[in-house]
Amino acid sequence: IQVFRHNGHIPPVKNAGVRNVTIAINRISMAIRPSSLFLMNTSRKEAFFFVSLLKYFLMMDFLDTPIEHLSSISEKKANILKKEINVSTFADLLEHYPFRYLDKSKFTKIREIASEETYIQVVGKAIKKEILKGKGQRLVITLADSTGTIELVFFQGLKWISDSFVLGIDYVIFGKPTFFNGSFNFAHPEFETLTSYKRTAIDTFFPIYSTTERMKTAFLTSKTLAKYTQEILSLAVNRIEENLPQYITKHYNLYTRE
Repeated sequence: IQVFRHNGHIPPVKNAGVRNVTIAINRISMAIRPSSLFLMNTSRKEAFFFVSLLKYFLMMDFLDTPIEHLSSISEKKANILKKEINVSTFADLLEHYPFRYLDKSKFTKIREIASEETYIQVVGKAIKKEILKGKGQRLVITLADSTGTIELVFFQGLKWISDSFVLGIDYVIFGKPTFFNGSFNFAHPEFETLTSYKRTAIDTFFPIYSTTERMKTAFLTSKTLAKYTQEILSLAVNRIEENLPQYITKHYNLYTRE
């Protein structure tokens, strides 16, 4: 790379984070061609080998990038991902696959909630919110639909969550119900206004990832992991190469890694 820079083939790029690294990789991919190596009296076979090898290592460097280099993730959350699910690099997160997908077009009425076994969506109006004190403070939001009411319980980020919920506004709640003291509730569910949901909803299935209680309290939810994964994929265009022979992907009609 230094040789090419010396000859003016690659513009210098400041080392200021993963986005600039990605820009540098793209520039290198565009600038390095076998013809560039002919200036060095390199054979065509050697040139193609060199370019392939260099791009391979550039790709590996990208996938080995520490997860905290994502612009949308804090160092604290990166450390939680490392400790809780052993995700420390871009490759680790891309290979932390969803265990199932949810049809985001379906909603469950509050009265129909009958199990703790699965994730569901509920839509309802915020009618009450209060901070309760005991062994530790907790925020309780009461949500209502045409069939009943249910409580949303939060133990972390109480002020921010309380400010996010406006009484009289409809919200979409996503999470796994918990049966406690004779009734169902949601502990640290994902939420957004119904208006926001309608504006951003797409006709697709939503990935559900394995998470831990510590991740949930730090707002490292399925939605957050999907966001991080999408950011990596947007940076990895043309950087993830297929590892199966083409005849296999064609014969079995498989989606490729690319």
